[in-house]
Amino acid sequence: MGKIISIIGQKGGTGKSTIAQNLAVYFKNKKKDLIVIDTDVPQCTTADWADMRNDEEKEENQIHVVIKSGNILHTLSSLVDHYELIIVDCGGQDSEAMRSALSLSHIALIPTRPEDRDLESLVKIIPLVHEAAIFNKNLQALAVITQCPTLVNHFSRIEDAMLACKENKLDFLPHIIYKRNAYSDSAGGVSVFETANTKAQKEIIKIGEAIEWLLIK
Repeated sequence: MGKIISIIGQKGGTGKSTIAQNLAVYFKNKKKDLIVIDTDVPQCTTADWADMRNDEEKEENQIHVVIKSGNILHTLSSLVDHYELIIVDCGGQDSEAMRSALSLSHIALIPTRPEDRDLESLVKIIPLVHEAAIFNKNLQALAVITQCPTLVNHFSRIEDAMLACKENKLDFLPHIIYKRNAYSDSAGGVSVFETANTKAQKEIIKIGEAIEWLLIK
């Protein structure tokens, strides 16, 4: 039976689609049979990204994406029998798609920038995660701190974000994502693995490896 990873949040611009896309390529490179569900309708950022990618890539490197909104329980239930991995890219708001995804997900990643508005949004998303975990005993929810500043004098923001997660009893990945051009440059159908930025590649690899470990715990 396949595993489900949902990328969720209550705020746009945190990098949910970027993480979903790059993780999809990471696991594809690991020869995982996977599919991505884009529930962020009508933006469909990941579906558009996949369309551009699949026009250029060989079949074995293509990422297959389906667009679904509303209650996606039936879709997920049918796909877990056919794929090793399902990645759900949810929109930046509370939605029926996000809630139904949480009810079956094995991992829920919550990207958040080290900024006050993003950290405040954690207060809204955490109760939804805890509610889902009552019925979904397999659910592991973790924050991913993204778009972090690289300047040393701004590192306190990252520490504040970690502290906010702890105060809200939300686990977080120890691996963070810095603000790099490679992530915005990879929007046109490519991933960081098709760029020359090895630092960005290592960030996604570390997150991918952490997810693999969580899925086999």
